[in-house]
Amino acid sequence: MDDQPPQDSSPPPQLPNQPNQPPPYAPGQQPGSLQPGFGQGQQPGYPYVPPTYPEESQALAALLVSLLGLVICSGLICPFGWVMANKELAAIAEGRRDPTKKDMATAAKVIGIIGTILVVVGILFIVGFIVLIAIGSAAGA
Repeated sequence: MDDQPPQDSSPPPQLPNQPNQPPPYAPGQQPGSLQPGFGQGQQPGYPYVPPTYPEESQALAALLVSLLGLVICSGLICPFGWVMANKELAAIAEGRRDPTKKDMATAAKVIGIIGTILVVVGILFIVGFIVLIAIGSAAGA
């Protein structure tokens, strides 16, 4: 067997002024300055925790009530969705609920308004139709 020591396969160490070695400081930073380079200087810390609010958001419930009222119940419960959305928007403005749900509450309000208008128009149409039938039957008697 050979009595030779094992050979190191790693490359020889480079001197600081050799080419192909990046400078020990970040671009735009002067040697010896104390500013950290890009990606450095980040303090280890806790992961991001979103803020909490004292009340749960009701924006999704308002949106569901407005949508279901418009699609399934012929708009009869849309006024409730509209009221729920108004309360949600007021709570968001006061800081009691999550402001990221504002768009959902606004959509619930708009759908609730549209459904309420359709219900009112429908009721007026039915009442007008009944009045016309009453007038026609009174004139024919």
